[in-house]
Amino acid sequence: MTHPFDGVRPRHAICHHCGYQFGGLEIQGGEITCPECGRTTRFELVSRADELTRLRRRIRRRRRIVGGLAVLTLVVLLLLLLP
Repeated sequence: MTHPFDGVRPRHAICHHCGYQFGGLEIQGGEITCPECGRTTRFELVSRADELTRLRRRIRRRRRIVGGLAVLTLVVLLLLLLP
């Protein structure tokens, strides 16, 4: 069975293990073996809805982090300014 990505050469894909850029390497069997670290990276079809869900989660997570840092900064400032 052939994979839908077989023969494709991704331009902007990177190895998740070592950061090597796969520019020009051909996908075979839905995977690329990294010439740098030797591990395989699997390529799969992801629906647009899944991508949007992940993006929304990432945005929410960043907002929580920024909000937490703002509250922490206010608490530290109040503790420093109060006698």
